[in-house]
Amino acid sequence: MNALQIESVREFMNSLLLSEKFDRFRVGETRITTFCTVVIDGKREKEFYDTEEEMAADDAPSALLWKEIRPLVHSLIRGRKPPLQLAASLYLAGEDLEKLLRFWGLSDRGEGIYGLTLNIRFLKGSLTVTSAVNGLNPKDLSAAKEIGVLWDGYVTDHVLP
Repeated sequence: MNALQIESVREFMNSLLLSEKFDRFRVGETRITTFCTVVIDGKREKEFYDTEEEMAADDAPSALLWKEIRPLVHSLIRGRKPPLQLAASLYLAGEDLEKLLRFWGLSDRGEGIYGLTLNIRFLKGSLTVTSAVNGLNPKDLSAAKEIGVLWDGYVTDHVLP
């Protein structure tokens, strides 16, 4: 687990809200506080869709993708005043997690790990990003630790501005 204080807040927020950089991340929960607080739980409401085909056409996971809520989050916080708070929990899972584990040569050691998480917190002008590994397999803690170190490095090198 790695907690990083982001100095270039504007650059990071532009990357988060205006680019596709985070679009493949799934949403755990996002909380935005401006004149009121809006909470997005990150769960796809299947009842919203008219047909099974509409749902299957998107090959939609049960968790929303950042690209699906990014425009909404951006619309809630754009303006002259920054939000009082923005807290977002994003994670790589499923196919994206498997690709990254293969890239690291650890696809056979990722059993029990169900997500690589980024926790983003903007509060009172300060921005912190924390990376973590979710779901540890007690049978292979060395693999979990290795994946955690690689994830921290990946976040520092490829995700942060």
